[in-house]
Amino acid sequence: MRDPDLLNSTHSADFVQLGAIALSAALTLTGSMSASVPSATVLVQALATGGHIQVPFALALGILIAFALLAYIPYSQMAHFIGKYFAYHHVRWDDKPLRGSNLEKRFAKNFELSPTWSAPHIQGDGKRTWAEVALANPASSPGERK
Repeated sequence: MRDPDLLNSTHSADFVQLGAIALSAALTLTGSMSASVPSATVLVQALATGGHIQVPFALALGILIAFALLAYIPYSQMAHFIGKYFAYHHVRWDDKPLRGSNLEKRFAKNFELSPTWSAPHIQGDGKRTWAEVALANPASSPGERK
């Protein structure tokens, strides 16, 4: 909040949204510690059927704020933290090996193919394989490539 270089990327709405998330979490946790809280099963059943149950005010307010945030966040800049998980972190860090897919054999077969792209950095003449293209230095002149 005090770094002048980061002020352009942080807006007051971001702090309001983060405050609403913290408030919702605090109210929900505080309200759920009350002795008069119904079980989660009873709460979900009442929400699904439109039944009437008594819940502490803090819990009800926390849930209401959470639902409001769920409706609002997709239209805000805060949707970035959800999208980034699925678009980057989940893809980048959840790279479990594919079992039974013979991935190495499939890659080896593809490396034997010969590209015919006309892009200067590939110089696909249809004679060299992808393995040769991948090992070539694109910064060297065409005569130096082997």
